[in-house]
Order: sequence, then structure tokens, then C-alpha cells
Amino acid sequence: MNKQELIEYCLSFPKAYKDSPPDKPWIIIKHGENNRVFAYIYERRKGICVDLRCEPDLADFFRQKYKDITSGYQIKSAQWNSVYIGGDVPEEELCYMIRHSYNQAKPKLWPQKRTIAEKNKVWPNNFYFKLYGQNYNMPDNAEEAIEYVLNMLSKREKEAVLSRYKDYKTLVAIGLEQGLSGNRIDQILSRAFRRMRHPVRSRFLINLHEEIEKDKVAEAERLQKACIEQWPIANDIAMVTIEYLDLSVRAYNCLRRGNVKTLADLSKLSTAELMRFRNIGRRTCEEIKAACEKYGVIIE
Repeated sequence: MNKQELIEYCLSFPKAYKDSPPDKPWIIIKHGENNRVFAYIYERRKGICVDLRCEPDLADFFRQKYKDITSGYQIKSAQWNSVYIGGDVPEEELCYMIRHSYNQAKPKLWPQKRTIAEKNKVWPNNFYFKLYGQNYNMPDNAEEAIEYVLNMLSKREKEAVLSRYKDYKTLVAIGLEQGLSGNRIDQILSRAFRRMRHPVRSRFLINLHEEIEKDKVAEAERLQKACIEQWPIANDIAMVTIEYLDLSVRAYNCLRRGNVKTLADLSKLSTAELMRFRNIGRRTCEEIKAACEKYGVIIE
């Protein structure tokens, strides 16, 4: 990305505009709603630089990861980073940092002025909104219920959910903490929410104490086993959707793309037919077959 492409990308955001002093060698890009700067573009001995806003924790991560990212040069602050263009920072990462800086410069609404849509972005409303959509009923002990259900997930899934929805971190920031890519974190979150929509877990999010008192169960593994045993497998496999199989993200997505929605759909397939699905390899095929066997369905 050269200097002109950098300027054009910064100006591609809504209401962004260039406000450069005529007697100065740098270019300033501002947000039109509040005139806050989100990008300084200038030249140093090493080449073209851009100073960008960034959350302090995320700014530290980027400085540690790339040698061509340093603390703010034009503005001395923990919330600014200087990035050399054409160095060791990938263009995709640079574009993300520019978008992040633009979002940091956006006007912030006071809590009392937030609309319902804005409230759905605040913890724990954002969690219930993500899980159930617009029409959700959040109990008074929502945070206690969330903690109880998150303890049924893996440690990595729990940390990813809390970082994303309670700490409001980006996928990239969470990935840097866990040594993974942003796309991998997105997959982990998708799997976590699919598992929490399972009736074994989701009922605790609505009536926590009532459900605990009714079942007297402390471990999620026992609840899952009891739920499986209650299904009338022989006659009603058409009622068992693939969400109940607790598959990996890859296996689940492959079946959804193949229009396989229930255990009954799977029971009609052979191993050879399953292997012809896009992106299903031997390992994924074995995973699906093992999940079906728990319900008494054998794929040959």
C-alpha cells in the first residue's frame, strides 16, 4: 500500500474527511461527526508513517508483535501507535488498525441516551441478544446464570465469550492473547454459542435456580447424557437436529451446506456419500459417524 492508496482507504469510511494544514508536510484524516482525528499520515527517514488510535492493551500487543509499530510519534499517548508502511505489518492488519482507529474516533453516546439497539451491545444484554435474538427474556440473575453455563464449556470457549462480550475485545485482540488467528476465534465463538443453545444448557440461562433444584445435577456431562437417553431414538430421529450432535464447526458447516438438518437425513447416507460432501475428509467423516452412533444410528 502506497501513500495515495493509504489516503484513499482512510477517506473511504463514512463522513471521513481530509483536513491538512497547507504549511505542514503531514495529512490529517478526521471523523466528520465530531472532527476527531483518527489518522496522521507523514514521512520520516524510514518512509511513510501513519499514526492511529488504538485501545491501550491492543496497542501493546501490536508493538510487541511487529517491529515496525511503535508508540505514537505525532501524539505521545498510550492510545496511539505509529505504523511504518511497507514494513513487516501485513496490509490486512494495517486495514484492521485503520478501521479500529476510525471506530475509536466515533462519537460515544451516554448510557441514558442509548436506544434499545444500543443496550443490546452492553453486557449482559449483548450476550442474550447474540444467543436468542431480539426477543429475549433476560432474568435478574443473568450474570450468575451465564457464569453457570460457561462453566459447562471448555476453558478456551469460556475465555473467548467473556473477552468478546464482557470485555468488548476484538477478534484480533483475543487471538493475540490466545496465540490464534481472528478467524479461529470466530469459529470457537460459533461453536460455544451453538453448544449453549442446546436445551441441556440454555434452560439454565432462563430459570437457573428452578432448573438446578428440579434436576439436582452439578455436572454438565451428566445432564447431556440424561438428555440423550430420553430421546425416543427408534421412532423420532427426524426430531433430532444436527445441533444435538455437538459437532465441530467444520463438520456442522459441511452438513448444513449439504442440506442435512436432522439425524434422519444422516441415516439415509452411506460413508461414501458422506465423503462426497464438500470439505468432508476422513477425520470429519469419522467424527460425524461417532456422533450418530450415540443415538443408535449407524452409517455404513
